[in-house]
Amino acid sequence: WEAVLPDGHRVRGLSHDAKSGCLYMHNGGDGDYSDGGTTLYAVDASDGTVHTMGTHADEPRVYQVLRRGEELLVFGTSGKLSVYDLTNDTTVGSLKRQFDLKLSELYGAAVIGDSLFVTSKGGKLSAFRLGR
Repeated sequence: WEAVLPDGHRVRGLSHDAKSGCLYMHNGGDGDYSDGGTTLYAVDASDGTVHTMGTHADEPRVYQVLRRGEELLVFGTSGKLSVYDLTNDTTVGSLKRQFDLKLSELYGAAVIGDSLFVTSKGGKLSAFRLGR
């Protein structure tokens, strides 16, 4: 199958959640908030069905989206980690909290157990302990 995001832009932050069977991503943003910010997507990995989840409008560009339990973690140019509640597997709820990781431009992230690993500007790899 092939899936095309409705609003185009770039696909960034692709990650997979085995429990839901969805791929999570965003349109990358274009630096212009007039289009509502960065649209978050869930794509059913079995058939390519695209679900528009909601919007992250805190920063012009987002580089990574991860699902962790019933939360969606969003990382981008602000150097902050934004945590959203999920209403269901394909709908983002409200912004739950935001953490300033004191890093410039977060490019990629991974969660292993209760640890968060983040890559940032300048070739840095940082590790953080996540709360339960």
